[in-house]
Order: sequence, then structure tokens, then C-alpha cells
Amino acid sequence: MSDAAKPTPGDDTGARCRTCGRARTDADPLEALSWVCDRSGAQPQWLCDRCAREHVRDIESKLPAEFW
Repeated sequence: MSDAAKPTPGDDTGARCRTCGRARTDADPLEALSWVCDRSGAQPQWLCDRCAREHVRDIESKLPAEFW
């Protein structure tokens, strides 16, 4: 991958919800602000606002995503 094609830190233009696959760029700008970013691994993982609301108790209790 060329240096020009590498994403820069904080660049979330290719962000997709890890649960439903929805693209963050498809969301309304205000809606995109409510997306949740998990930085526990090497790559940030995103949850859209709908999936975050649906799994808020799982997130708060820190259950691994495979149990959702």
C-alpha cells in the first residue's frame, strides 16, 4: 500500500459497524457523532448508534462481543 493510500490516525472514512456492517459515511452527520468506537484491539472497531443502543447493557457490563 502506498503512503498516500494509508489511512491516517483518526481517519474514520472507511468505518463500518462491526455488528450490522452499516457505513459511518452513510449516516446523517449528527447521527455519525453518536457512533461508538472501541479501541481495545489493534484496529478501532465501530458500532452504529442503533446497534450501540441495542447492546448498551452488554457494552456497559463489558461482555465480549461474541456473547451479544
